[in-house]
Amino acid sequence: MKYIPFALILLLACSPLLSAQSIKREDLVFQSGGRVLSAKMIYPESDEPIPFLVFVGGEEAYHSYDVHYREFLQENFEDVFLLENIGFFYINTQGIGDSKGRWQRAGFYDRALDVDAGINFLKNRQEVDSDHIGVFGHGRGAWIAQIVTAQNPGDISAMLSLAGPPL
Repeated sequence: MKYIPFALILLLACSPLLSAQSIKREDLVFQSGGRVLSAKMIYPESDEPIPFLVFVGGEEAYHSYDVHYREFLQENFEDVFLLENIGFFYINTQGIGDSKGRWQRAGFYDRALDVDAGINFLKNRQEVDSDHIGVFGHGRGAWIAQIVTAQNPGDISAMLSLAGPPL
C-alpha cells in the first residue's frame, strides 16, 4: 500500500513524456545546378502541412548539421519550435556530407542558388506548408539567408540572421 502514492506521483511526473509528439527525421537528396546535395528534415508528424525553417550554416568547412551545429540547433531551436509544430530543413553545402561539389569554389550566390533549390524541393513535400517557409543562417550563412530572402520576397515568410559577419 505504501508504494501506491509513489507510483501515482511517478505516473503524473512521466505523463508529459507519454504524450510527446512523434518527431520524424529524414535524410534526403535533391538537385541543384546539376549537383546532388544532401539534406535533413526534422519535423513533428502532423495531419496538416506545417511551416518549416531552412537553416544555412556558417564558415565553409563547417556547414554540416551532424558535425558542428547539432547541439546548438537542438537546444536553441528544435527543442522550442518542434513543440510548436514547426519543422526544420538542413542543407549540407557543396562538398560537405553527401553533397557533391567543392565548398571552396562556391560563392555566396552559388550557395544562395543551392538554398533556393532546397526550398523548391521542400515546397513539393506534402508535410510542408509552402506558404510558411522561413530561412535563418549563422555567420556567413546569415548573409546567404539575406540573399535568398531578398531574391524571393514572396516565397520567404521569415528571415533570421544569427551572428552575421560585419562588412
